[in-house]
Amino acid sequence: MMSENEIEGKGTGTEPAGGDSDDDLIRSTREMRFGQYRFVAFLIGLCLLMMLLSPIFNRYLEAYQAVVVAPPDGTRVLVITHDGMPRDKRVSSHVADELEVGVYLRKDNLAWNPTPITEEGLEPDPSVDDPDRQPPRLLPRLLNRYTAEWSATVTSISHRRLPTVGGRAGEQEIEYQMTLEMDDGATREMIVPDSLLPEGLEVLTAEGATETTRRKLEGARLEKRPLEWDPVIASPK
Repeated sequence: MMSENEIEGKGTGTEPAGGDSDDDLIRSTREMRFGQYRFVAFLIGLCLLMMLLSPIFNRYLEAYQAVVVAPPDGTRVLVITHDGMPRDKRVSSHVADELEVGVYLRKDNLAWNPTPITEEGLEPDPSVDDPDRQPPRLLPRLLNRYTAEWSATVTSISHRRLPTVGGRAGEQEIEYQMTLEMDDGATREMIVPDSLLPEGLEVLTAEGATETTRRKLEGARLEKRPLEWDPVIASPK
């Protein structure tokens, strides 16, 4: 037996009440889910695109002053930037062909490549307060250190406590210094680089650490080779 609604539906050519609304609800739910998946896929694609393009944007937007400290390797060149840090920079091949150790560079915003400049073309950085950290003074000094060649004998070791930042109380850092008798007869003082410090100094007092450093270095021969940052012990004591 057919119900009254089914009889009416056959008589009028319409489906039973509620049939279309259920289909529409299912269809709307599916479209909503598909829309959500499509939105998530769009966000993932956008993130991937930004990751791919970020090196290009960064290269266009960065600005720096630097000096070349190693021969270019293809389109990569090692430089010391205006903040005193060695960094690997990309340049176009025609620019790399013109670069060699000692060339100063300036990279402006929205420029693809840096421009070679003379030492006189280095400009002060308004964000730097310390005059010794300004590019016109810092970059030539670091270049001289990197390209220098010398040999010397360590004659004495000492230490000094660095002032705390902002005058705040707390543990002070220790800086170890050595006096060198250069082979040309001159006397020079310089900070002991970390590569020459003995291991385990952090567990010693300043005096104990200085004595340990003295036993390792005092009387040792040091050599500083071109295109290296720090001297090395040339021979055992």
